[in-house]
Parts: sequence; C-alpha cells; structure tokens
Amino acid sequence: MFTLNQQSALFSAIAVGTFVGSVPLTYLISKFKFRNMFTFYGILSSIATLLTPWAAYTNFYLLVVLRISQGLAVAISFVSMAAICNAWSPLQSSGFFLSFLSCSYQLSMMFTMPIAGELCESRYGWPSVFYLQGTLSAIVLFIFYYFYRDQARQQSYVSQQEIAAIELGKIKAIQDKKSKQKVPYQAMCKDTAVWGVLSASSGSLISYYLFVLYGPIYLNKTLKMDIEKTGLANAIPYGLSIAAKLLAGPLSDRITCISEKTRIIILSCISQFGTAGCFIALKFLPTNYHSLVQASFTASTVFNGLIHVGVFKGNQLMSQHLASVIQSWNAIISSIVVLVIPIFVSVLAPDNTPQEWGRIFLTIAGYMFAVGTFYSFTAKVKPRPWTEEKELSTKTRAQAVSAK
Repeated sequence: MFTLNQQSALFSAIAVGTFVGSVPLTYLISKFKFRNMFTFYGILSSIATLLTPWAAYTNFYLLVVLRISQGLAVAISFVSMAAICNAWSPLQSSGFFLSFLSCSYQLSMMFTMPIAGELCESRYGWPSVFYLQGTLSAIVLFIFYYFYRDQARQQSYVSQQEIAAIELGKIKAIQDKKSKQKVPYQAMCKDTAVWGVLSASSGSLISYYLFVLYGPIYLNKTLKMDIEKTGLANAIPYGLSIAAKLLAGPLSDRITCISEKTRIIILSCISQFGTAGCFIALKFLPTNYHSLVQASFTASTVFNGLIHVGVFKGNQLMSQHLASVIQSWNAIISSIVVLVIPIFVSVLAPDNTPQEWGRIFLTIAGYMFAVGTFYSFTAKVKPRPWTEEKELSTKTRAQAVSAK
C-alpha cells in the first residue's frame, strides 16, 4: 500500500508525536492538571486511531498527522506513572505501585498482537483493529476521567486514614492563587542524580525498543525461525516480564534489612547488567542453539522490565512531586531512541546476519554497563534540595515539615 519511504515516514511520525507532546507537557500539566491533560492526549490518540483506516485510503499526509497525534499518548504514558504514583501511592508501597502500573506496556503488547492477527485474517480486515483499539481507548478514558482525581483527598471514596497513609512523608507542592511553585530546571540539570536516572533510562529504552521494533525480524531473518514460532517467541517475554515485576515490586518495598538506596542500586544493577549479559550471550551463542538463544532473548526483556522497581522508583523517591518532570524528559529520550534505532540497525546489520547482530548486541551491552555503573555511583533516594524551592509558600513548607 505504501512505498518504503512512506512506511519510514509513518513509523517516524509516532516518535515525532512523542517528542512534540513531551516538550510542553510539564507546563500544560501545571496549568490544566494531569487528569485533564491525560484525557485530552488520550482523546486525540483515540480519534486518530479511529480515523486511521479512512485516512489510509484518502490522503497520505493526513495519515502522517494522525500518526503524530497517536504519538502524544506515548508522551503522556511516561508522565502518568510518576504523576499517579505521587498522588496515590504511599511511599512505602511505591515499588509495587510502579511495577503494577508499568505492566500496561506488556499487557498492551500481549493484547494487541494476537487480536490484530485474528482480525486481520477475518472478514473484517485490518481496519477493524484500529476501530477496536480506538473504541476501547475511548471507553477506558471515560472511566479514567470519571473516577480519577489528581489528589487522593479530592476523591470522596477515600477515607481520611487512607489519605494520611498516602501523604505520609511526602513533600506536597500545594499551589494556590498567590503562590505557585516553579519547576527548578537549572538546579535539576546541575544534579548528577538526575543525569544518572536519564542515562540509565536511555540504556533501558534502547534495549526495549530494539526488540519491540526488531525482535520479530531478528528471530525470523537471523535465527531462521518460522513466522508462527516468531510470534510466540516474541510474546512470551512480555508475560514473564509482568510476573517478574509483580514479584520484584513488593520485595523492593518490604525487604528492610538493607537500606532503601542499596535496594534501588541492586535492582538497577540486576536490570542493567542482566540485560547486558543477555546481549553478550546472544552475541556468542551459536544460532542453531535455539533454546538457549530464546532463553537469552526472553531473559533480556525480563531483566529490562525491572528498571521500574530500580531506577524509576529511585526517581520517584528523590524527585517526589517533580518526578513527572524527569519522566517527561525520558519521553523525549524515548522519541529520539525510536528515531535512531532504525538507522543504527540499518548501518550495523544491513543483511541481518548473526555477525552483524553480534556487533549490535555488544555495542548496546557496553553502553548498558557504562550507564548502569554511572547510575550506581549517582543514585539518590532522599528528596533532593530542589524539591523544596524558594517559590513554595510558607503554608506549603509547614505542611511539608509536618508530613515528615
């Protein structure tokens, strides 16, 4: 239906939408609140999804615009984990909360891939996939907007005891008409702890999108697995990743025999170094050892998913109410990664041979070892000084101190 250049443009449009949606997101959330912006971004994405089949047969440039609109949902999804966790999770349960929320990435893949395959082969054809996804998204957004509130105390279903548990130990940035907190961008950019989070996140995003975008191609073209086995092999890691995160999340909250910082560093090292080790195994394992290669392929996805209870939890603890700002920066990194990976793969593995993919695996493994080590030396879990800026009102300061 489309030329290779058009396919490339449609693919890149999602990343462009993520970038465009991420840049103003912090300002928009501060002005219009997270609940409203999440719903707005989601509605744009749902409408774009519903209109995609029509645009595909009508106008290519309109289709590109719709794909950019779909990318907005990716931007808000990064911020949503930090914003929702800060508003609704007790500090001592943040590991489980983040791991549970992050399962949406794997669940979406596990739902979409088999459903899309069935619908594409049915009499309804490929447009039905977009109609189903767009309709379901709209329904879920309605449910979200009806029940969700930006603060637990705004929801009538939450008791005072629950509110106290959620807010215990948190720095609350309460904004009123006389005093608003400005985002301390300069202080944040000078903090090595922030750069540690961003660098570790970039390594995780590179390894994640490498297999999201090229996992089936690697299994089919390089390992010579048939299409049916490729689909199953590409789906298994997501289910195991969910199980690993739901196990690691509560453990990261409840193992108190070691300090919070040590737990964060251990989990981040398991995630970063574990993924890198699997990539090294994929480089040196003979391609005819399908079982071992599949195990390494699966384990890399499982290890990578643990970043949510390591690096991202550390970000939540140190950044408090400003964690969503750093997550919006991670969304920008994500858009850049999605744009760069196709170029990276086409340069290093133009023929999809095992030797070429070996170079890719070693390069990414080296990068992940580097950023994982850097994060280990810069990781922080106590609220950073810039979380309590001078712009906070006296009332806010008193409430922050009393919460401690």
